[in-house]
Amino acid sequence: MSETQNDYMLQYYNSLTNQFQKPKPKYKIYLQGKPPVLFTFIDDAHRSKLLSTNKQMLQLSLRHRHLGQFPPPRGGAVGVSLFVSTQT
Repeated sequence: MSETQNDYMLQYYNSLTNQFQKPKPKYKIYLQGKPPVLFTFIDDAHRSKLLSTNKQMLQLSLRHRHLGQFPPPRGGAVGVSLFVSTQT
């Protein structure tokens, strides 16, 4: 890890309990139980292996709505939206 990453991680470390604290959400809506919104933006991938022969990308495109399962009783998933920009 770089020094910058170490400094970032230490912001959430409590030396009294020897544990990391969960970061506080920036927006208040997340304090009310709203799940986060995640997305992946893919740009300039034309003629790349990412879209032609990558099996992990294929799996992501098939399963993206089911990622990040919530535990019972809530259930469901956060999912991730995929955005692929193209040029014509």
